[in-house]
Amino acid sequence: MSMKAVVKSCMSGDTLVLRGRPGPQGQLPVERVLHIAEVTAPRLGTSQRDDEPFAFESREFLRSHAIGKEVSFTSTHSLPITDGSPRDIGTAQIGGQDIATELLKNGWAKLKEIKREATDEDIQRRTIEADAKNAGRGQWNPDGPAHRTVYHTMPNDSQGFINEWKGKPIDAIVEQVRDGTTLRVRLLLSSDMHQFINIALAGARSPRASGKEGEVAEPFGEEAKYFVETRLLQRHVSVTLLSLPTPAATPFSTLANGPAAAATLFIGTVMHPVGNIADHLVGAGLAKVVDWHAGMLAQHGGMEKLRAAEKVAKENRLKLYGAAAPVANGSGTHTPVRGISTANKAQFEGQVVRIWSGDQISVYDPEAKKERRVQLSSVRGPKTNEPKQASYAVEAKEFLRKRLIGNTVSVNVDFIRPKEGEYEERECATIRHGPTKANVAEQLIEKGLATVVRHKRDDENRSPDYDKLMAAEQTAVTDTRGLHSGKEIAVPKVVNISDTHTRANAFLAQFKRAGRVSALVDFVAAGSRFKLILSKENQSLTFVLAGIRAPRSARNPSEKSEPFGTESLEFSSRHYLQRDVEVQFDSLDKSGGFIGTMYYNKTENVALNLVREGLATVHAYSAEGLSWSKQLFEAEEEAQKEQKNIWKDYVADAVVEATDQSENGTALKADYLDVIVSDVKTSPQFSFSVQLLNNDGIATLEKLMHDFSLHHRTASGTPGFTPRNGDLVSARFSGDDGWYRAKVRKSAISKKECDVTFIDYGNQETVPFSRVRPLDPQFRSLPGQAQEARLSFVRFPDPSSEYYDEAMDRFKSLCEGRKLIANIDAREGPLLHLRLMDPSDSSSTTDPSASINSTLVREGFCIIDRKGCKYLNSYAAIQQRLRQDTEEAKRSRSGMYEFGKGKDKAVDGQAYDPEQDPEMKRQIREGYRDRLRDIEEQAKDFKTLDVAALTEGVRNADISFVRAPQEALLDSRLLTTVSHLSAAKAKDLKHDGGGFDTDDFISKLKSFLGGNRIDVQADDDDEDAADREIELSWDKLGWKALGRSRRGLGLDFMLGPLDIEAKQRVQKQRVKAEKIADEEVRPQQVSAEELNARDEAETSKIVADLGLFLQTLKEPINLFELIVNPDSFAQSVENLFYVSFLVRLGEVAIDLNDDDIATVFACEPPSAQDFEDGVKKNQSMWEFDEETWKLAIETFNITKPFIKTRPIPPESSYRFYGS
Repeated sequence: MSMKAVVKSCMSGDTLVLRGRPGPQGQLPVERVLHIAEVTAPRLGTSQRDDEPFAFESREFLRSHAIGKEVSFTSTHSLPITDGSPRDIGTAQIGGQDIATELLKNGWAKLKEIKREATDEDIQRRTIEADAKNAGRGQWNPDGPAHRTVYHTMPNDSQGFINEWKGKPIDAIVEQVRDGTTLRVRLLLSSDMHQFINIALAGARSPRASGKEGEVAEPFGEEAKYFVETRLLQRHVSVTLLSLPTPAATPFSTLANGPAAAATLFIGTVMHPVGNIADHLVGAGLAKVVDWHAGMLAQHGGMEKLRAAEKVAKENRLKLYGAAAPVANGSGTHTPVRGISTANKAQFEGQVVRIWSGDQISVYDPEAKKERRVQLSSVRGPKTNEPKQASYAVEAKEFLRKRLIGNTVSVNVDFIRPKEGEYEERECATIRHGPTKANVAEQLIEKGLATVVRHKRDDENRSPDYDKLMAAEQTAVTDTRGLHSGKEIAVPKVVNISDTHTRANAFLAQFKRAGRVSALVDFVAAGSRFKLILSKENQSLTFVLAGIRAPRSARNPSEKSEPFGTESLEFSSRHYLQRDVEVQFDSLDKSGGFIGTMYYNKTENVALNLVREGLATVHAYSAEGLSWSKQLFEAEEEAQKEQKNIWKDYVADAVVEATDQSENGTALKADYLDVIVSDVKTSPQFSFSVQLLNNDGIATLEKLMHDFSLHHRTASGTPGFTPRNGDLVSARFSGDDGWYRAKVRKSAISKKECDVTFIDYGNQETVPFSRVRPLDPQFRSLPGQAQEARLSFVRFPDPSSEYYDEAMDRFKSLCEGRKLIANIDAREGPLLHLRLMDPSDSSSTTDPSASINSTLVREGFCIIDRKGCKYLNSYAAIQQRLRQDTEEAKRSRSGMYEFGKGKDKAVDGQAYDPEQDPEMKRQIREGYRDRLRDIEEQAKDFKTLDVAALTEGVRNADISFVRAPQEALLDSRLLTTVSHLSAAKAKDLKHDGGGFDTDDFISKLKSFLGGNRIDVQADDDDEDAADREIELSWDKLGWKALGRSRRGLGLDFMLGPLDIEAKQRVQKQRVKAEKIADEEVRPQQVSAEELNARDEAETSKIVADLGLFLQTLKEPINLFELIVNPDSFAQSVENLFYVSFLVRLGEVAIDLNDDDIATVFACEPPSAQDFEDGVKKNQSMWEFDEETWKLAIETFNITKPFIKTRPIPPESSYRFYGS
């Protein structure tokens, strides 16, 4: 009975594998093996045996004629079933042609011997076989089979094979389909070489098919296998090898070290004439896309086609994608993000304000008005806590900083990463920047500074550019960039030079000379306090803006920020954190912080910006010394007028605008006002408030207070009202129980009370919340009528003084509640410096210097304030009047001068001042302690004690304003210490190699006084003439001493003989030491010549080697890095000597680089001609002590010596006599 089937494959030249038609419910068709009857063909080889001659050609003939075609076959005999498939022997026809006859005709099969009687058909076949044999066809070729080498196993050197054939199209035949994406192919490398390999389709993975009997296939696994078999099995294809199945790219992977094991398969593409089979598999829903293959497919554009096929399969819910949602990620499109709040948009544009790490940044969202911290989607940055990755973590952070910080970027939130363990919930986003909207994650990964996260196969939470990220990582791996280079780079150590005041002070002079210094803002501690990094020097420091004060922000949850402290911190962080800036240094604070000016973008003054935004106030005392102080005060006035931030409730001055003081310090134009002192505050410091008695102001205030009183008769309280610092409120004054306008200075919520200032009178009081109401808007228009003021030119004693209370009482009796005339002598922000005059005093009308200020000085209740009134010298006449008043107070023993113990330090700079400013006294004490500490430190090494430093210490102490016993005690201690050290240094003085010789001094003194003259006449016959005592000219010594000192010396100083006989030294007989009856070993005797020869030979060799090493260097080397041995100070000193030898020989030169650091480099020694042309040898002294050695190690991060450590000779093992 004839049956029909389709040829699935050809096992050899005489065996077919047939497949029936699919079942009605989509069941896979049944297969059977058919051996062609009466003929036999050569058998193909296996890994255990080679091909029989002409086996491949015979099989190829049958394959090319039969594969995929329908055959009619008749089974003449059935064989036992093996591998689950029926086996038959029979005949088959294709298109009416008998397969056996065609094989015999072309010589690719032979007839089997038959034991039965031949039939006509048998005779006809023999005739056909004989014709093929006579014609030399097929197996009957007289030249024999072509030589061919066939490798049935995978290449032993898999990596070498992939390196040779990677990316090259290779003709091949698919020999087996193991599952939908795993094939076994025969590579036709050449006509005489075939290679069998296993290949996995790049970019796709199908479910597993059952490989063995009883093994269960995954859903759609068999269908995927059938899909590929019907299209590719034993077809000619083009194979392109792409990679080995290596794991995910891991930084510093050690898999490449050592010999690699032979791979079991390759990854590549299999191209049929109609396209890539992987695309068709994915499009049919029989395979899923393998994300990590995107890198190897990038250059061929294969991933885009796979994504397009995947999109179609998902949209049509085919097979594996039957329950999947439409594709969202990986294809470059965005869908709504699950889990994102309605307040936050999934797409926005904002400014990058902070780089947290190599994969996290903060972007300011202008619509939400807040910073949003986002993670780069599908990116994993290097870890700072991993030693091998730490340097790349720093580099990745710097890469993002240079490209993004301060720039506007497009943010597309792709998904929300849920909280997991210690990791908080985080928005994961794609960040695009620049005109081309480049994905910064792709750039980062391509540089090798990050890796791509390997998501689970069904995890749709990933970057929309995931394939591009994989391609970028593949590029970085191929080029061995960054993390994939395998190089371990040490992270430079950054030294904090602001950890102590002493350390910072050592750098201040250098920074001042440098002018503007480039720096990086690494951290913002407060609105005006920063941590800077000096990248070139690997140094960090604390920097404080000069001339301003920003509100303090809370450093931890337990602290409370000052008003607008948080806003000031946020402003500085948003605008300057991680920005490149330039700074100028002025001075230091007590903790080691540097004070100066910071510029952003070369010209933008950071302090001015903070003041202009109302987020800092001007510190008048320190601002006066700045060259740009005028701009600073103008910026503050601008912020006050616009009522920005700190100044939001600022009450504008009601004082008539005065002419500004000129820059050269001239006095203000006289401007007399009628005022009344409305309030006097005596604690914690003295101040008072005044009201201007102009007609408009008084009338307006009276009307307002009338309306205000009526309003509060009917207005009810506001339950639960909690006033805040700086709020304008209505408060009830305890004095008359009336309601007045007030400003909250401090609100204590826990106590339910607040400190207020009544803005129309200046009084201050603490009131409970129950006596405070919100100020109605109709009463806000009129500025506060009370002005804060102080007395011009003078100040009262310190509140701790016994005269303070008496002085306050005197001021109140003269001023409080009285109508006075005032002149504004200076303005300090809202504070007025006033000269008060009593209109009832007739002298004030004729003498401008006559005032209540002058009266208080004359009565001994005030002193001249030179520190607080910098404008004093601008008013010469008034200053002279105040000096006269001071002298009058002293003469009359008035006020604080009643016992004659008080002197005004403004008049006598060296006088005792019981009311000296406590802060100044603290600074004086601190200065003395620093000087004492420095001198005591120097005294530890007495031989190197610098006399000039001692002198400088005394000179500095001499200009200190010591005005109190405690400071005087420190001053005395300093002078005593210096005196003792100076005396000891004088005793230690040496001259011409000897100490002070008393006999020599006496001899010279006698000669100076004329005691050594021999004035005996030649004709004098007196025998005793030569022995007569010569009279000494003591008056000559007296006149000499008179030129040095006017002090008369008593007889007790002058008495004593000048010719004291020297004591005779008594020679004592030494007792001879007895020898110990023990084994005596004579020490090795080495002559001085031998020792010198050895030392010179060793030194010459080291110097020569050092010279050769320096000649190999292309650039100068840091002198300290060259000579310092971190393990030995002694050898560091020796190394400096070796360098000096080379300098003396002219083979090495020393110079200073741009950073004023000594560098060493090789040079040509000067010739004799050079010396004739004027070249001279110079000398310089170098000081190198152990402290400098330690500082060099820390500053330049020296961990190992350039000049190899020399072994220390072992101690001698010889014994000496008596030992």
